[in-house]
Amino acid sequence: EPAAHRGLPALRPWPERVELFRPQNRAQARDNLVKLSGIGLRVVAAGSVAGDVAGLSEADLVKLGVAEHDRWSHQKREQGYRYGPTRVTEGPDLRHPSLIPWDQLSPDEQEKDLAAIRQIPAVLAAADLVTTRGKHDTA
Repeated sequence: EPAAHRGLPALRPWPERVELFRPQNRAQARDNLVKLSGIGLRVVAAGSVAGDVAGLSEADLVKLGVAEHDRWSHQKREQGYRYGPTRVTEGPDLRHPSLIPWDQLSPDEQEKDLAAIRQIPAVLAAADLVTTRGKHDTA
């Protein structure tokens, strides 16, 4: 985890995470399945794969990072946030400086989304799941 991201409430370990962020993290996990499907990957039980497990290419990583930023931006807007150069998280005028298009984000801000995507294979592996390409490549 980059030093700039340490201590962010939404990135704390699950037992320490504020309840406010847990539903958001669950929504992100559900959406990961949609994003993976969108690039032709399926999530299957690790023991059921007859062929090679599919990893994420650099192009996949960026495409999924953009999709994650779009998902996050939509979620923030639904919560009442709008763009503002300074983050305001309480009160009637919620603002966030990252509510801009992906290509306008700084590399550090893009890395937040990319880091979440890079974790997907490990999270799946912890549940004995993997990603594979195609429709009929299970044993």
